[in-house]
Amino acid sequence: MGRMILFLLVLLVVASTASAFEVQAGTDGWIREADPSHSLYEVDGISVWSSSGNDGARRYGLIEFDLSSLAGETVTEVHLDLFSALHGYSDYSKPIKQSIYEIDSSGTALGNLDWNTYIAEKDAGKAAFETLGAYDLPAASDVSPLYDNVYVLSTGSAADISLVQNAIDGDGILSLVLIAAEDGTDYAQSWGDGEAGWAGAPDGNPVLYVNQIPEPATLTLIGLGGVALLRRKRT
Repeated sequence: MGRMILFLLVLLVVASTASAFEVQAGTDGWIREADPSHSLYEVDGISVWSSSGNDGARRYGLIEFDLSSLAGETVTEVHLDLFSALHGYSDYSKPIKQSIYEIDSSGTALGNLDWNTYIAEKDAGKAAFETLGAYDLPAASDVSPLYDNVYVLSTGSAADISLVQNAIDGDGILSLVLIAAEDGTDYAQSWGDGEAGWAGAPDGNPVLYVNQIPEPATLTLIGLGGVALLRRKRT
């Protein structure tokens, strides 16, 4: 029994050495329904508007993360941090209600997408995240603090972790699209406004945090080392 406990302790110590990986978006911006052939807007933050916005045109936000350095690792936890600067083209009187999807990173590069190419190449194959980047926040009011210069952190579910893991095991690129809810409310929001960076929100860029444990081969080798140690003690 003592030998079995020692073996389990070896594995638990290894599993507890999970490390965190932080990466800022390599590409981010938005595409606009009213200007369907205009390539990705990359200057005005990440606008995510419903079709009932000021100009009646939807805006989809696009974000891409390079996770290729995590090849071979096993993801245990994932968070998405989005910075919101509610002024200028954003409107703090509007609620934030959006969903987020993973889209295929192959084919047209994210930075070259426009509304037309997104609809033609990426929309049909998108996979929905359950909790990562899915926000339902009320509008600010005269009595509540304004959502001005805030970071909103979301945590991925087990299904979301699987989507991130699949991206790592594939080409290492995680491409996302943010879509405002279409329920008749004028949802208008801009994330990651690079012109309004503040302490704690470097350049206002989206940040993905990934916790991972050593690749399974490493765990197996160290576990086998524990078994070898037990056999040596028994002899």
